[in-house]
Amino acid sequence: MNRKTINTYHSPERNWTLHCGDVQHTLPTLSPNSFSGAFCDPPYGLNFMEKDWDQAVPSTAIWEQVLRLCKPGAYLLAFGGTRTFHRMVCNIEDAGWEIRDTCCWLYGEGFPKGQDISKGIDKQLGLDRPVVGEKPNPHRGSNADHQYGFSQTGSMIPLTEAVSDEAKRWGGYSTALKPAWEPIILAQKPRRGTFAANSLRFGCGGINVDGCRIQGRWPANLLLDEHSAACLDEQSGHSRSQRSRRRKAGSNIGNGNTLHTFRSRHDCVEGYSDSGGASRFFYVAKAKGEEREGNDHPTLKPLALCEYMAKLILPPAGRTPRRLLVPFSGVASEMIGGLMAGWDHVTGIEHNAQYVADARSRLTTHSSKFSVSFVPDTTTAARHEPISLNAVTQGNCRDLIPRLPDDSVDVVVTSPPYADQRKKHYPGVPAEEYATFTVDWMARLAPKLKCNGSVLIVIRPDLKKGVINDYVLQTRLALRNAGWHECEELIWLKRDGGACMGSSKRPRRCYEHILWFSQGPDPFVDVKACGHWSDNVSIRATCPEGKQFKEIRGSGRTKLPDVIDVPVRRNPRGVDHPAMFPPELAETLIKSFCPLRGVVLDPFAGSGNTCLAARNCGRDFYGFEIMAKYCELARKRLNDQGSTESQAG
Repeated sequence: MNRKTINTYHSPERNWTLHCGDVQHTLPTLSPNSFSGAFCDPPYGLNFMEKDWDQAVPSTAIWEQVLRLCKPGAYLLAFGGTRTFHRMVCNIEDAGWEIRDTCCWLYGEGFPKGQDISKGIDKQLGLDRPVVGEKPNPHRGSNADHQYGFSQTGSMIPLTEAVSDEAKRWGGYSTALKPAWEPIILAQKPRRGTFAANSLRFGCGGINVDGCRIQGRWPANLLLDEHSAACLDEQSGHSRSQRSRRRKAGSNIGNGNTLHTFRSRHDCVEGYSDSGGASRFFYVAKAKGEEREGNDHPTLKPLALCEYMAKLILPPAGRTPRRLLVPFSGVASEMIGGLMAGWDHVTGIEHNAQYVADARSRLTTHSSKFSVSFVPDTTTAARHEPISLNAVTQGNCRDLIPRLPDDSVDVVVTSPPYADQRKKHYPGVPAEEYATFTVDWMARLAPKLKCNGSVLIVIRPDLKKGVINDYVLQTRLALRNAGWHECEELIWLKRDGGACMGSSKRPRRCYEHILWFSQGPDPFVDVKACGHWSDNVSIRATCPEGKQFKEIRGSGRTKLPDVIDVPVRRNPRGVDHPAMFPPELAETLIKSFCPLRGVVLDPFAGSGNTCLAARNCGRDFYGFEIMAKYCELARKRLNDQGSTESQAG
């Protein structure tokens, strides 16, 4: 797809972006895992007024792209048509979304667009029907309806009388019901771990219940217009929800007839003491003429409805802007509603140039109504300049990681400080705090790591009073509970390691763990990048009946084993660091888990071996180191290597 076919517009305040281009071509150009929600009014597939854009509901491929762009736990709201939304739901679900609910927007202003069968019969028979009277034209004053071919005969339309007996017999029959509701699909991108863990890690995953509460009522999946609400109230009458007496903590509820119905209460006052009819739902009418603001979009949604729905999926303010994606943005009703609801930034996509022009005009007109809720944190490192690429930066990785660009890191290769070890050389981490420490810095890493990126942690448990410490196991379990995928455990085999160290009563320890975690089930890995070349690669298979197939032999590169055999090396002259791991190990991991010209991060860079290995492998890198002396050492080694390469060149 040629990026030049997409024209992009920004607001002066930089709180909205509007792409004029085809959705299926524009979505792949946007960064993955960068939106906290999506809201759209896509084509319903009804062939509305024979418009090309309404030939079919969006395909599964489009919803897959929307899924790719949204963060885990983000919600999707999509309007649908009553006759075709089942197909849209299937496509959304097939793309990987979880269907959470279907909301109903109920309105009383829909006009039946069916054909009068009696009139059709007389026309079929070639008979002219006599005019016997007039009735008001329901489309009088609707520019959009006139634009799209509905009656334009003035304020009154003629009433005719059936001529043939067959037409009289079919009098009062039509071909369609009055449209009075529209479904709104509520879906969610699969979460990583529990709702709580996902919310802490990605900043989204919950429904804004209190923000959308109507007079003390829990937000429902039914939305009414004023006419429907009045009819419902007339039938139900007026009622009041009394605030109940205070109940002490520990008092029980339940009727005693159902198992487990008696449960302890918290000390609280229950109820909201609100009053009204049965229609205490959110209600809003269809878009009026003044809301159209001169545009002729045929399926314009009211701004009040768009604001309410956008607020329903709005996450609380956090460290990063809350971004809303609006594909099929039309004339920007959903974009305006999102900004009015409090979203920090809204991105729209629309292929119709006239609609884009109308959308830009409407966004400018309504700009005074937009909430400005995101205030960058000026008390933290987030306010500083971005981190330099291909350099080692001094500081705590907890403060530096948030300054990285989102979705910028392909792989993390690192060896954090081991628990309760080498405290004289660098700040240690107590074993009982190690799991929390790791979950914390990796939670900050999550939005910076690409969706197919990996985290490789070289780590080793120690012995404590003759018993192996379980901090590595606890760390693995904590990361799993936080939503990370543990892909596999790799082993670094160092045959000459630990020869003179450790207990005299235990075998020498000649391996370390390499924990491999990712954000999804399909991380990037090139299993043959570091495999050994062999002239005798053989494949032998056995069929279910036990008969062996013919053995196939040839030459080729073998797959990377899960035990990586790299000997320990002495530190280079002048490099004083107590826990360097060999550059060959870092190069093996980088070549296997980072694509060419990708980006490597080492948040515990030490003397810079990972950074040097990344440069040798043709990858960019970020290095973080908290201690000044090791940071300067890493920078010196990188500079020395650069000088040597320049002289050699």
